[in-house]
Amino acid sequence: MYYKVIIDETSKQKSNKPNAEYNRFNQVVETFGTKLEAERFIAERFTDIKKKSKVYRNDKHIGWIYGYSNEDISHNTESWWQEDWVVITQVEEKPVLF
Repeated sequence: MYYKVIIDETSKQKSNKPNAEYNRFNQVVETFGTKLEAERFIAERFTDIKKKSKVYRNDKHIGWIYGYSNEDISHNTESWWQEDWVVITQVEEKPVLF
């Protein structure tokens, strides 16, 4: 058994357009031997993020959305609003006969 952290990185341009949509631009998948290791990874990655909302699936709280302003100075672009959807899953692998 191990734990898998899935982070879906989404973004939208900062603008006055209320209908601006988020686009997923990256997915990060990391595995850990313990739940504590997975939680520490998330805590370190999102240390300075103050905006946090719950993720629900079928009315069950399953993760968090971390929202923050981001920019990439190497591309000389305007900053954007980023939301990272984070879920930890417990994985049990069982051999199957084929």
